Amino acid sequence: MMMVIRRPGLRRAGVVGLAVATAAIGAVTLAGPAHADYFVGMFPTKAACERERPKYKSSWTTPRPCYFYTANPPARGSWGFSVDERY
Repeated sequence: MMMVIRRPGLRRAGVVGLAVATAAIGAVTLAGPAHADYFVGMFPTKAACERERPKYKSSWTTPRPCYFYTANPPARGSWGFSVDERY
């Protein structure tokens, strides 16, 4: 006959350890700044792209310079720019 010894304190310590680890991971994740960029594009000319850029300037966003891009190199391209979000 096998004897089973239960140790409820060990189970509780594991749960507490898991809660502490989860809180630590959450603190590290939330401590870093939320930073995301997005693309604004599909302008036929650089002038049209430059006219649109000031609309995306605010206290939490900064538009980057306009650049020409092509999705398929033989096809026509268009002008666009990226917007950086700070918060």
